[in-house]
Amino acid sequence: MPDEANSLFPSENSASVLPCDTKSCTVRAWRFASPAIAGTLAPLVCLCPQRWRAGATVEGQMERCPWSEGFEQYRRYHDEEWGVPLRDSRALFELLMLEGAQAGLSWSTILKKRDNYRKAFDNFDPERIAAYGPEDEARLMADAGIVRNRLKVSGVIKGARAFLAMEAAGTRFSDFVWQFVGGEPLQNRWTALGEVPASTAVSDAMSKALKKAGFTFVGSTICYSFMQAAGMVNDHLVACPRHKAVKAHALASGKISKSVAAQGRKRRAGASSATIAPDESGSA
Repeated sequence: MPDEANSLFPSENSASVLPCDTKSCTVRAWRFASPAIAGTLAPLVCLCPQRWRAGATVEGQMERCPWSEGFEQYRRYHDEEWGVPLRDSRALFELLMLEGAQAGLSWSTILKKRDNYRKAFDNFDPERIAAYGPEDEARLMADAGIVRNRLKVSGVIKGARAFLAMEAAGTRFSDFVWQFVGGEPLQNRWTALGEVPASTAVSDAMSKALKKAGFTFVGSTICYSFMQAAGMVNDHLVACPRHKAVKAHALASGKISKSVAAQGRKRRAGASSATIAPDESGSA
């Protein structure tokens, strides 16, 4: 790359830049590790073709989705959590609330504060949060370990009450959010970050339904980010080993879920068709 072009990118000595670990790199095409945090002091990674070509590995390292590069907690989150189908209602509630907390910020900011959030919000127990009063809101607004935004704090409390109302009406929160993808993860095949959408018609529908149910900070973009993290869509790039791993996990869990559902239907059918043998007097 000509010197004039190189001058457009940060130098490797910059504190916000990650040195390219491809020894043969001559490109030095730096970009932000996550498109969601452009404009911040987030680390940058090199987009040289040696590093990011499909299927490539660098010195035996996993060729992760580029957005996950930057710091170790981000990499662990990418490798162990992001995109793995999540079915537990409480865990899904926590994730949705944290996704809402990142509105206007970055996921890396919230991820670093996640343990603080769990402590502050009683491990995201909807029943306990729904009972919060003015004293709890004041406590949360004084907690430097979370994002102290009054609307966001209030949004978690409203979300807990909406969650309980939904379940009291007979709808599991997990079933509610998974219905938008038909109960099974959508398997995408993106080859570059630029192909991954920020929102879709599905996230539009989820956003509208959640708002109607009483949730806040659930715009379509937040809902799509939630869907990605909860494994409702597999948005790992195809060159990332986690794409295949997450797909296999989804297929395996899907087969188990269908097997359990089939057994349940069989038991219910058997129970409904069963008859009680009459006693000797002929009465049933």
